Amino acid sequence: MSLSRSFQIVFGLSAVLIGVTGAPARAETLKPLHRFADTGNSTKSHYALGGTPESELLQASDGNFYGTTVYGGSGLCPNNGTGGVLGCGTVFKMTPQGKVTALYSFGYDTTTGTAANGAFPTAGLIQGADGYLYGVAQDGGLRGCNGALGCGTMFRISTAGAFKLLHQFCSGDGCPNPSEGGRPIAHLVQTPSGALCGTTAEGGVGNNGSVFCATTSGGVTTLYAFDNGTAGSDPIAALLVGPDGETLYGTTASGGAKGGESGGGVLFAVKNSTLTILYSFSNASGACNTPQGALIFGANGKLYGTASSGGGGGGCVFSLKTNGTDYHVGYNFPLSSNAPGDPVAGLVLARDGMMYGTTLFGSIEQTFGLDSGVLYRFDPANDKFKALADFNGTVGAMPYAALIEGTDKYLYGTGSLYGGSNTLGTDAGTVVRLSTALKE
Repeated sequence: MSLSRSFQIVFGLSAVLIGVTGAPARAETLKPLHRFADTGNSTKSHYALGGTPESELLQASDGNFYGTTVYGGSGLCPNNGTGGVLGCGTVFKMTPQGKVTALYSFGYDTTTGTAANGAFPTAGLIQGADGYLYGVAQDGGLRGCNGALGCGTMFRISTAGAFKLLHQFCSGDGCPNPSEGGRPIAHLVQTPSGALCGTTAEGGVGNNGSVFCATTSGGVTTLYAFDNGTAGSDPIAALLVGPDGETLYGTTASGGAKGGESGGGVLFAVKNSTLTILYSFSNASGACNTPQGALIFGANGKLYGTASSGGGGGGCVFSLKTNGTDYHVGYNFPLSSNAPGDPVAGLVLARDGMMYGTTLFGSIEQTFGLDSGVLYRFDPANDKFKALADFNGTVGAMPYAALIEGTDKYLYGTGSLYGGSNTLGTDAGTVVRLSTALKE
């Protein structure tokens, strides 16, 4: 089974009850710092600064925030079902005050039909030890590689906008390394040795995805190719570097021992090109499955993550020891119309000891008109859950990406859609901040 971006939306159609009766008082709100607005004919795409941000933000060493948008920018791309938002995507910079600049627009050559440097980036950026920002684009690169626009790319960009293509992924027959993966959807991580490591959702020996590491100059080595559904398939989440600096932890959204290629996914560890399955998720009724967000470490050393389906019907929050034992479901999102559910994004452990995340759908009021996702808090000490603020459409909708904690103690995130409109058209996503700063 191969995943596309639409896979995440297909699996995000359920909604869930937040475990309390009635609508709690809203103590928090989300403040839109930037709306990716329709800019009209200033660019061919009509979204000069980008549109549809699905990436988590990065606050770099200069204090500014950086991210990517799937669409928009200065050029055009083939019609890709975006509902009017064109363009191959952007890399953007945002000041703490919310001023956004498009650092780079991914281009499309209409003569050759290629997007050589990449297209439609869903992943966020990381800042390497050398100060550069590193990222991946899920499409583009080599034409004809697993699709008209290619298997994706890896790139480097400076905080001033100097872009350098590092690698064009090539997967399958006719490629120098047929086992190499394609379509990197999640952000990279950097190990203490300086390697840039990530996942590809497709490609590899069985077209089930791969785990790879690369040098900062773009040389890619495939650590593991998912060639058998029982070992997992479709790794769409970012990796997590273990305390030893060598072990990489991750998940696949499908496959596993409990169902083969149609299974509910696995949680794995990779070290020295050896993959160990720590846990297989089941598609059986009531079981959490389909993990799509990156794992994090809790203060207790356990792995914490989210599964976007199963559980009570709308996913769950889970934890597991790094040796694969003590699997625990901390919170089930029960199924109920218009209530928060489908946590496709991972968690962030904040300075207050709490974990914060987002759901793709639902609202605190459980009202259809506000069914655009919530920002929630989870206490790992006692498994307490609380929905804090709504993505109500006017502040953005459908948050795919994990939150980050800024140096100013506020939580920041992105909404992939809406945000309002102007005389030129509808906004295509937002950057938001939670209204209240975190306490120590």
